[in-house]
Amino acid sequence: MAREAAMAAVKSPLRFADWLCLLMAKEHAWVCVTNDKRLRAECESREMDALWGFQLLHQLVQCHAMGAAEALKAAEAICNINRRISPAVLAAFGAKLAELK
Repeated sequence: MAREAAMAAVKSPLRFADWLCLLMAKEHAWVCVTNDKRLRAECESREMDALWGFQLLHQLVQCHAMGAAEALKAAEAICNINRRISPAVLAAFGAKLAELK
């Protein structure tokens, strides 16, 4: 699988790690959880399920596997690492969590 990912990455805007994630998700029928727009689009073009990271957190709160405060803290940590996620996206996520209460 690593070889296939490496070969695919050569002629693609997706990185090796993205291809490896996609190929593993496909092989195991997993949902691909990513904040990368290109990886998500590639998954969708292959009719694979994909979620944004905050969607997964939201689902965990919905099924009571995680508290809303914990999910918001995780989302804030993700935003600190990934500067492409805007404060507006984080605020919208916080509002959606508040609706679950």
